[in-house]
Amino acid sequence: MEMGSKNPEEVDFNCFEEVYYMYETPETGLFQSTVMIEGMEFASIESLKREIKEQYGILVFEEDDEYEDGDDHYYDEGKVWTGEQITELVGRGDLEDILICKEGAYHWDDFNCEYEFAGTFNEKNIHRVKRLEIPEDKAMLIGDKITVIKSRTYDIVHEEVQIVNSEIRIELFTIKLLSGELITMPNNQGVFKVYEADIALIDHVD
Repeated sequence: MEMGSKNPEEVDFNCFEEVYYMYETPETGLFQSTVMIEGMEFASIESLKREIKEQYGILVFEEDDEYEDGDDHYYDEGKVWTGEQITELVGRGDLEDILICKEGAYHWDDFNCEYEFAGTFNEKNIHRVKRLEIPEDKAMLIGDKITVIKSRTYDIVHEEVQIVNSEIRIELFTIKLLSGELITMPNNQGVFKVYEADIALIDHVD
């Protein structure tokens, strides 16, 4: 991943955020990815808005004569015209999740039930990381002591493969706990999930 002319070691990634790339194909419809798919164009924010409108259409009562198919304004101040609260609308992600579309970076505003423009995105300002997701608190024997690992997602700061014999290879991941302690543990498949994700520097609007 590019970051201008700087090496990754010279970049401060504290201002980078995890992003979700939005894509769309006739076969799959809208879908999101934690890593950029080379050679594939991002989906338009209009496709995400259309997805919300389709959800809203389910909530409109048959006796609502003011509703017209194709109308750009489906709701007013969080209510349908019949006066019922719109509480079922579900956007992709929440306020903290950055969605990358063709037009830029967006996030879901749960209060106003709409996608809000967050800022601009530059493909040169992204960096790929590997992460380890612990679905629930785990007490694991690491070395000669029991370590409690809290449920959350951790960056993998180092990985290596130990070769036991010609047929057995063990992946080892080093993560940093909330306490700052570094621990190394084997890849326990089924206990946690390992995946790649892109973090990006977003030029946020005020």
